[in-house]
Amino acid sequence: MGGCAVERDAFAALGFPYFLPNWSPSIVGLSLDDATDWDELAELLTESYCLVAPKSWPGW
Repeated sequence: MGGCAVERDAFAALGFPYFLPNWSPSIVGLSLDDATDWDELAELLTESYCLVAPKSWPGW
């Protein structure tokens, strides 16, 4: 996990709206509400997807 664990722990240390869910040790949860920054969430999801998507997919 290495660097990913460092980033995961950094987000968890920020507190709400970030949290470490008990169903997976390798992800960060995010509580969604009226104050959610949807642009930031889109960036985080895109970056996360790029880290875990198979590199052999077309377009990579």
